[in-house]
Amino acid sequence: GAENQVGGMARHEEVLEKAEEHLFLDPDEAKAARQILLPRARREREEMEATAERARALQWAVGPEGPDDDLRRAVLERMVEEEEEDDGPTFSEEDLDLGMREAKAKYDADTFRAWKRARKKAR
Repeated sequence: GAENQVGGMARHEEVLEKAEEHLFLDPDEAKAARQILLPRARREREEMEATAERARALQWAVGPEGPDDDLRRAVLERMVEEEEEDDGPTFSEEDLDLGMREAKAKYDADTFRAWKRARKKAR
C-alpha cells in the first residue's frame, strides 16, 4: 500500500544521497543526479506520506468506528478543501517578476515549470 511506497521512496533517497560512493557512476554524474533527483525524491516522498495520511483519515471517517454523521461530513468536507488548496507551490509577485534566467537559476526543474505556469496565468 501507500506505506510501502513511502518506504520505497525513502530507499531511493538514501541511494541518491550515497550516489558518489557507487563505483559504476562517474563522480560528476553522481553529483548531478543527486542535485537534480534528490529534491524531487524528497518532495515525492512527502507527497506520498500526506496521501497515506489522508487515506487513513478517510478510512476512519467512512468506517464503522468512525464519527457520527455530522462530524463525518465535516471531516470529509475539510479533506476536499485541503485537496483543492494543494495545487503546488505559490509564488509572490516579486517571484513572478523574475526573468527566465533568474528563475531557472533559483528553482529546480519542477518548481521552475510551476513558476512558468503561474507566471503565464498571472499575466
